[in-house]
Amino acid sequence: MNRKGKIMKKLFTVGIICAALVLGSGNAFSAGTYLVYDPEAVSGTTENHVVAAMTSLGYTFVTRSYLNPVTPADLTTAGYEALIVGWSVGGNYSGLTAVGTAGISGNAVITGHDADYHTWSYDTYGGNDAAKIVMKRMVDFAGAAAETGIVAFPEADATPFDYLPSSWLIGSVGSIGSNNVTGITPDGVASGFYNGLTTADLSNWNTSFHAYFTAWDGSKFKSFELGQYGGDYSKVITIGTTVTPLPTPEPSILILLGCGLLGLLGLGKRD
Repeated sequence: MNRKGKIMKKLFTVGIICAALVLGSGNAFSAGTYLVYDPEAVSGTTENHVVAAMTSLGYTFVTRSYLNPVTPADLTTAGYEALIVGWSVGGNYSGLTAVGTAGISGNAVITGHDADYHTWSYDTYGGNDAAKIVMKRMVDFAGAAAETGIVAFPEADATPFDYLPSSWLIGSVGSIGSNNVTGITPDGVASGFYNGLTTADLSNWNTSFHAYFTAWDGSKFKSFELGQYGGDYSKVITIGTTVTPLPTPEPSILILLGCGLLGLLGLGKRD
């Protein structure tokens, strides 16, 4: 066999080995799969649009509800990028018990905006696309860490985030409505959620936010965004974790990179 034939044989063998390794390296779900909690899988509720919003934004996801609850494994070992909890009026959040017990160790964003509803509204009626822009950035941020993250939109309830871990020390007030976003904090600017957007873009969504925060674990969260409710123009309406880790390469990507190096070594070696 001539030298060219030997090289091709080596590359073919390496390719077969790499293909087998890649096929055997996957997580329970493919990279980029999110978990979406639909709180309105119950008759009579309204504004059920988190599934439509995630579809519009182009994400691959699996849906949970009170009929098919989130499990501890969903948040720890299943390989989902992040849990996205939808806004609702009169929805059912009883399928989120595992969030408080198993916890969330990835990036977290908790917001008083119902950006999922307004993403659907923009797609349906047009108008201001700021909600769609912000939602996509929040979802990407939540999925950026190696661990499962979360984006939590509010429930139309006096305690809109009571399913979250108690260790996060979240205090919030819900069942409100305001159209006036008044500021983006330095940490909010650093988050990148609001790049190219102004407070005017974030305001006047026909109710821009439905909850604000009174407390949180300062070692984990920072305030990102401020709004006006009543006579107070500095209500905190979005909080998030402070660091965005770079996405961890999938095992299959690392294997392919290693195989590429092996192939180059094979080409460079003389027989």
